[in-house]
Formats: sequence, structure tokens, C-alpha cells
Amino acid sequence: MPAGITVRRADLAEADLVGALTERVYRDGGFGSGAYADVLRDGRSRLRDGIVLVAAADGTITGTVTLALPGTPFAHMCRADEAEVRMLAVDQAARGHGVANLLMAACETLARDQGLAAMILCTETRMHAAQRLYERRGYLRDPARDWQIRNVHLIAYRLPL
Repeated sequence: MPAGITVRRADLAEADLVGALTERVYRDGGFGSGAYADVLRDGRSRLRDGIVLVAAADGTITGTVTLALPGTPFAHMCRADEAEVRMLAVDQAARGHGVANLLMAACETLARDQGLAAMILCTETRMHAAQRLYERRGYLRDPARDWQIRNVHLIAYRLPL
């Protein structure tokens, strides 16, 4: 683990910080406009209905991700034996220090501990840095599960556990 970075479950008191960080990262990257910005900002719902992890350095939250288990409200595309990664966000100032990699590894461990067979996620076609991360971690494209919402094209990746 990179020095000084810890990954843990978010506390309810951090819900607004998680939401603000996620919405800001997506907005600054040119993603998450309109109604989706409200979803990104809503850390409370994610904490209630999913597993929200945070990465912190020196007590400051620098990244977050939501893991959706099958049958839960944030599980949009996972099957009964898969966990779904949602809303991975790392603060611009913390990029390049392995934060996203640590968050993904923690999600994969949690899914394995739940006895699930695979991880699934989708990402926008323009999210090239995210795609490189997933591919480095062994995720494979799953084009049969690509989808579109309004004018946003989402491509699927899957990792057998």
C-alpha cells in the first residue's frame, strides 16, 4: 500500500464529503452533468444501500468508491453472482499515488469475501484513465453488456474472481 494511504468503509458522518468529492471529480472531468450530478452528490443513499469505501491520507479523504452487491439499489447491471463497482472518484491532487488501485483491490476483496464469482462495472467511453486502471487489474471488456443512457455510451468490464 502506498505510504500514508488507508482504505476503509465510510462512516455516515462522511456521507456529505463522499458525495461532494464524487460529484466534483466527475464534473471536473466533464462527466456527471444534469440529474446524475444529484446521484453523485448523494453520499447518504450510497452509504445506506451500498458499501462505500474511502481512501484517506493524513486524515483527508482523497478517494471513494461504491460497491453494489446483487439485488441492492445501486446494482444496475450485476448478476446474482457479481458485485458492481460504481462511482469511483479520486481527488485530482491525489492522482498518481495508487489511490484508485487500492480502492479497486478493496472492492475485489469484499466481493470475494461475499463468495461472489466476478466484478462488473461500466465506464464512459471517454474515461481513458479509468479504462487503463481496469485493464491493468485484469478486467476484460464485456461488449455484450455495453449500454447507453440518453447520449452517454457506457462500456462494460468484468473481472472473474
